Amino acid sequence: MFEEILDFLDFKDIKKNKTYFIVRVVLSFLFALSFFLDMLVTQGYKQTDSYKYVYFESANIKHWLFLIICTIVTFLILSFIGAIVQKIQTRLLLKEKKKSKKRVFFIVLFTIVLCWLPYILSYFPGGVFVDTKESYNMALGKAKLTNHHPLLYTGIIKIFTDIGEYFGDAQIGFQIYTVVQFAIFALVVAYFIYWLYKKGISLKIIVILTLFVGLFKWLPLYAITIWKDTPFAIGILFYSFVIAKIVNSNGEELRKPHTIFQYLFIALFISFIRNNGIYVVVPTTFVLMIAYRNIFKRKWSIFYTLITIEIIAIMIVQGPVYKYFDVQGEFRESVGIPLQQICYVIAHEGNVTEEQLEFINNIEKIQNIRDRYAPWDVDMIKYYEFNDKYLEENKIQFFKVWLQIFLQNPADYVKAYVLNTMGFWDVNRTLDTNKKDYVYTDMKKMPGSAYLFIFDQHDFINEKFGVSIKDKLNPENLISAAVFEFIVIFNLIYVFKLKKKKILLIYLPVLFTMGTLFIAVPVAFSLRYASAIIFFMPFSFVVKYLEIEEK
Repeated sequence: MFEEILDFLDFKDIKKNKTYFIVRVVLSFLFALSFFLDMLVTQGYKQTDSYKYVYFESANIKHWLFLIICTIVTFLILSFIGAIVQKIQTRLLLKEKKKSKKRVFFIVLFTIVLCWLPYILSYFPGGVFVDTKESYNMALGKAKLTNHHPLLYTGIIKIFTDIGEYFGDAQIGFQIYTVVQFAIFALVVAYFIYWLYKKGISLKIIVILTLFVGLFKWLPLYAITIWKDTPFAIGILFYSFVIAKIVNSNGEELRKPHTIFQYLFIALFISFIRNNGIYVVVPTTFVLMIAYRNIFKRKWSIFYTLITIEIIAIMIVQGPVYKYFDVQGEFRESVGIPLQQICYVIAHEGNVTEEQLEFINNIEKIQNIRDRYAPWDVDMIKYYEFNDKYLEENKIQFFKVWLQIFLQNPADYVKAYVLNTMGFWDVNRTLDTNKKDYVYTDMKKMPGSAYLFIFDQHDFINEKFGVSIKDKLNPENLISAAVFEFIVIFNLIYVFKLKKKKILLIYLPVLFTMGTLFIAVPVAFSLRYASAIIFFMPFSFVVKYLEIEEK
């Protein structure tokens, strides 16, 4: 009996799969650590709360016991699920591959569109965020053109704005934009599901996956939200799909022109639609090239050549070319976390020399830091009397001072970092007052710096039938971005259980997207930054079961 329990919980064969055991231990600890740290942080009420209201308390024996117990319990649960995963693979999934039945694709697409339709009809033409307002102003020539808000996205906004103005109203352009984005998202999701069906995933799972995608509120809400995060997230999902094709074929798809074109196109799109895109594409491509290096050992690879040329070209454009035309984004946007760490030390009267204070004072007044520093939002510092010019001219010195203060206050730097990224690791906490940063559906009265952004939003269901279902469509309870991240990562564990290490490649775009959040996220709570993770999350349950074809 005892041996059966050990076997069921994956304890019996630890020596045969040490990696799977180690990964379970590490992730169990990290999950428990999320709750442990959450208990130590005082409850804030809004993103801009002062450091006087958001801070760490000391841990006591109760907290440490909870960390140990939660780690053990999580490990046991993950082990139990691992045994189930094994049974699912042999009994429910990976049936024989199906012949191409295009009607399955159209049924999936129709189901998704039908489920999503109430959202676009209730909020037409969608919701808009302040970043889109800035891109709109740049498209109109009412604001300086910079890559702070990606130039590609601004260009897309301009195309649709021009279309609208051709028909006599800029709002028509936004209406067309929403319909196009809605349609592309639905097509990408439907085709990914259809492709999984063709590759042997059972019909039962395809039905469940389709219904989940159709009924999970966050997906249609983002489908009708007009900001750069949605096309970026769609791009990441399509990127994962292209890599899934490559992995399933054991790399043979890299020889096919249409797959090479898809990879080059989506890598280019992701790199320019959001400023963290290049940091997803480069490491993903690097790992992919290493994983399939033997395929082209004796033959020249057009894929390797073209993707290398493309990445170099992207770096040249985003570096010297942007600099030449003075369209680079502000340097402050890339050093949000270092700024927050320095401000934490100063606000808490940490160990800082007079010379260091004098340098920081030239960037932001020391008294302003002490008055305004908010652990969850760097905007409270960088959008007031912040001296961009001085920071731009003293980048190297800034990092020197940052490092010096770190060596003097390492614990404070860790606390500042943990607080600034809280919404992306804490599965237990969200901010109800931060709903407009969560899924923003309002499209009225968005004042711009040089243009009044006011568009009408229509509730066609209410206008036609006299009943509004908006409240039912919006999420009643907010979910932390960390929940979606842990779901994806926990699914990743079982790739090691199933001993299909190359399946890890499919998860890379989302994992590197997570990495960019933990390196340069400007605010602690904003789900839109994690939208790519949300889009991939339903597929993370399924792709680990894909077979890798034998050559």
